Amino acid sequence: MYVAVKTLELKSSTDFFARDQGTLSYGDQVTVLRQEGKWVEVQSTAQSTVSGWTVSTSVTAKRITSSGGATSASATEIALAGKGFNAALENAYQAKGNLNYADVEVVESLWVSKEDLYNFIIEGHLAQGGTYTFVSAQTDAISPEDAYYLGRAVGATILTRYKIYTEAPELTIYLNKICNTLAINSPKPELYNGYHVAILDSAEINAFATTGGHIFITRGLLECADSEDALASVIAHELAHIQLRHSMDVIETNRLAQSLQGIASSAAKSAAAAAKVSDPALVFDTSIRDIVNTMVMTGYSQEQEFEADATALSLLTTAAYEPSSLIDMLKVLDRNQPRHAGGFNKTHPAPLLRISHVSWTVRRYSVPDTRAFRWDRFRATQQQD
Repeated sequence: MYVAVKTLELKSSTDFFARDQGTLSYGDQVTVLRQEGKWVEVQSTAQSTVSGWTVSTSVTAKRITSSGGATSASATEIALAGKGFNAALENAYQAKGNLNYADVEVVESLWVSKEDLYNFIIEGHLAQGGTYTFVSAQTDAISPEDAYYLGRAVGATILTRYKIYTEAPELTIYLNKICNTLAINSPKPELYNGYHVAILDSAEINAFATTGGHIFITRGLLECADSEDALASVIAHELAHIQLRHSMDVIETNRLAQSLQGIASSAAKSAAAAAKVSDPALVFDTSIRDIVNTMVMTGYSQEQEFEADATALSLLTTAAYEPSSLIDMLKVLDRNQPRHAGGFNKTHPAPLLRISHVSWTVRRYSVPDTRAFRWDRFRATQQQD
C-alpha cells in the first residue's frame, strides 16, 4: 500500500483526535498490520519504527512511486501520476497565463488546528469523526497528486474572475471549521492536501469546489444563510461534488483523458521521446477551461446536482448537523435567487425542483436537534462580516 495524501499523520489509536506518533509522505510504501472498520494500522516499509493508525482512504493499493522515482505502472498511469499534473508542470502552466496562484496559496494556508476543531465540535454538540461509512482504499486512475494540481489550476483560473474576501477572517476560519467537521465524519476525511474554504467577494449567489479540495463560496450565498446548519448544508453540497468526483467526470468526458494518453504513449517509449511532447502545459489548458466553464457557466448535470444534494444529507447527518437544513437553505435561495442574475440561476436546477427531490431522501435521516448550541457562535460570526 502507498500513502495517498501529501502528509500523513499516523495516530496512536482509532480516533481522529488521538496523539500523532509519526509522519509519512505521499508515495511512501506501507504495510497494513491490521484493520478495524474504517481504520488501518500501517507500518512504514522504509522505517520499521514508524507505525500508527490512519483512515483507509489515506492509502492506496496503486503503486505511486518507488525509490529513484521509477514506477511499475502502466503507460497511462505513468502519464497520470508521473507525467501528469505535478509541481513541474504547474510551473510551466502558470508561466503561460496570468493565473492567480498567489490567492490559491492564501486559500491553502487556511488550516484549522486539531485542538480548535475539537473545541468547535464539542461546543456545537457535533460528531467527532467516528461515524462515517467505511470505503475501500482508493483505486482511481487519476492519482491524488494529479487531482490536487488540477484543482489548483482550476482554482487559479476561478480566482482571476473573483477576488477573495479578506475583511472577515474569523468568518473564513468559521467556515473552515464547519468544513473540517463535515470532512472528518465523511467517507473521505483525508484529501491529498486537505479541504479549504474561502469566501469570494461577490454579491452573486454561487459556490464552487475543485478536485484539489478548494471550496469557494460567494458573499451573496453566505448572506442567504440564517444558521450554522444552513452554512453546513452549502459546504456539504460542495464537499459532495469533490468526493463524488464530479469535476473528474468533466475531465474524463472531455479532452484530458485523450491528451494524457498521448503523453503516456510518448513517455512509455523513452525519456527522450517524452521530452519531445510539444507542450504539456498547453495540452491541459483546454481541459481546465472546460472544467471552469462547467463550474461557472453551464453547471454540472441535473443528475449530478441531485446526487450532490442527496450526499450532502448524509454528510450533514453523520456530522450531527440537521439534514433538513438543506431544504431550509433551498427555500431561502428560492426567495433570493430571482433578485440575483447569474450564479446558481445558470449552474444549478431551480431550488423548488431540488427541494422536491431532497424531500423524499431527507426522510431517511434523523439526528438529535442540537441547533441551539450553535446559534450564538453563528450570530457572532455574522456580526463580524
